[in-house]
Amino acid sequence: MFRVVPILIGLLFVSLIGFGIFVMADSIGTSDQYGIGIIVDKDFVPEHTETSMSYDSFCECMQTSTTYYDDKSSVRVNMIGTLGWIVVSQSSYNNLPRDEKAYITYYVGRFSDTIYFKDVELLE
Repeated sequence: MFRVVPILIGLLFVSLIGFGIFVMADSIGTSDQYGIGIIVDKDFVPEHTETSMSYDSFCECMQTSTTYYDDKSSVRVNMIGTLGWIVVSQSSYNNLPRDEKAYITYYVGRFSDTIYFKDVELLE
């Protein structure tokens, strides 16, 4: 049982590294494309902190770790039947109403044909 756990952790680590390399190769060197979509949802997460406890084997004690997160404003867009979230500034978040058409900057992965959304601006 205890021999299986390190093997599973190793496989998970190798899988994550492989996925990261694939995403990087899929998106590097692609050119931006532009389209029109609809803003279907908005989400705002205010700044906050998260504190966690972990065991430190060096000092054989519990250590606390606090992580600070800034405000996060994002909008969900629908373009050609593809949904995706785009992180935007607070001022853009305030100026982008739901159910409105918008210009969307995106690129398409060279291997996966996945649409990666980058930016959104309201149609004028």
